[in-house]
Amino acid sequence: MSVTCAIHQPNFLPWLGYFYKIQTADVFIFLDSVPMSVGGASAITHRTRIRVGETEHYLSLPIQKTGAKRIQDERIVPGNHLQKLKKTVAQSYAKAPYFKQNWPLLESVLSYPSLSLSDFNIHGIESVCSAQGWSPRLLRSSDLVQSWAHVPQKSELLIALCQCVGADRYLAGGGGSRNYLDIELFHAACIEVVYSSFVHPIYRQFGNTFIPGLSAMDALFHVGSLPGQ
Repeated sequence: MSVTCAIHQPNFLPWLGYFYKIQTADVFIFLDSVPMSVGGASAITHRTRIRVGETEHYLSLPIQKTGAKRIQDERIVPGNHLQKLKKTVAQSYAKAPYFKQNWPLLESVLSYPSLSLSDFNIHGIESVCSAQGWSPRLLRSSDLVQSWAHVPQKSELLIALCQCVGADRYLAGGGGSRNYLDIELFHAACIEVVYSSFVHPIYRQFGNTFIPGLSAMDALFHVGSLPGQ
């Protein structure tokens, strides 16, 4: 029986395409044993996008400058930052149709007491999955590689993680992954590479123009639940 594995950094309240990969894969591995991307559009491990009026707005988790070399070691700056984030979200979506229904979930996620970026983000993702009635198999790369004498990089790491969970198919994203994956290495390891077929749904948002790619919380507040496969 074929086993499909998806691997992704544990992002902060990610977009719908991220949750689509969780639903589609048999095993989803949070890649928390690698350095965090910083700067530009790739810096989504500690920030996400929401709708504020007619424009998109970034919500960011302030990260301590500890020199951490892996996501699992990154720490959130202590303080009232999360209270400010909650206030921004509440003010932005107070008039959304399903705000009252889903605000307790998001308030709980943003109130999680851990200062570990990895723990905080993974708890948020797990909470959203649980609220949708999903029971995915979720693992952390940091747990899987801790006993390895040598940790490979890039495509070799993804292949090794797939092999660790007995997967013979790797579910990649539909965009930039086509440029950096070494497909021949996957083929040599007898692992098929398939790409996400996610198509962003268009749903009714307040405002005049639909903004795609926002945090899944946008769909929760406007639609009430996340779209299925």
